[in-house]
Amino acid sequence: MLMSMIHFIMYSGLLFFVFLSIHIPEAIYGVYTVLLFPLIFPEYTRPDFPNWKGIFWGLLFSAVYFPFVSSFWNPETFLTALSEEIFFRAYLQNIMTVRWGAVRGIIFSSILFTIPHLILEAGLLSLLVFIPSLIFGFLYYRFKNVWTPAIFHYFSNIFFRETLYWERASIFGLTSSNSFLAFSTFEVETGSAFFL
Repeated sequence: MLMSMIHFIMYSGLLFFVFLSIHIPEAIYGVYTVLLFPLIFPEYTRPDFPNWKGIFWGLLFSAVYFPFVSSFWNPETFLTALSEEIFFRAYLQNIMTVRWGAVRGIIFSSILFTIPHLILEAGLLSLLVFIPSLIFGFLYYRFKNVWTPAIFHYFSNIFFRETLYWERASIFGLTSSNSFLAFSTFEVETGSAFFL
C-alpha cells in the first residue's frame, strides 16, 4: 500500500511539474528530477548501465531513421528520451506488468505516457504519442533493458524534429506562436506515429 502511494505521488508530481513548465520554463528541472527519481528503487528499474547489448539493439532498430536525420547527437533530447524511458518503462511498466501482465502493463504505461504530452499541447499530435509509446513499451519488455527503447525513442524524436514536424504542423494547427511547446522534447515522439 505504501509503495502504491509513492507511485501515485511520483506520477502526480510529474504532472504538476509538466503543467508548471508551461508557465515557468525552469520547472523542466522538476520534470527531469521526477523522471529520474525511480533510479533510487533498483528493484523496480533494474539499472543496467551500461548495457552494450541494449545499446546495440537500440541502434539497430533506430537505423531505419539514419537516412533521414542529419544530426546524430543532441544531449537534451537524449536526456529526455532516457529519463522518460526510465520512468515510464523501467519503473511504471515494470510495476504494471508484474501486477496485470505484459499487454496491460504496456497499454497502461503508454496511456500514462500520453497524458503529460496532452497537458503540454492538447491535440491530435499529442494523442498520437500513444502509438510510439506502445513500441517503446514492447522494446523494453522484449529486451529487458532501458537502452533499447531509449535509443529508439531518441532517434524517433530527432526524426520527427528534422523531417516531419514542419510538414505536418499546419495540418494540426501548430504555428510559430506555439512552436516552443510543439518543439519541446515531450512533443516530438509523435514523429514515430507518422513514420511507422
